[in-house]
Amino acid sequence: AVLPCTTMGNPKPSVSWIKGETVVKETAR
Repeated sequence: AVLPCTTMGNPKPSVSWIKGETVVKETAR
């Protein structure tokens, strides 16, 4: 899934994506 976030310049594994009103953490999955 492609999310409109600024994760294309972040080499950090723990990036919190804001999907609507829910914050999805990559480290939580």
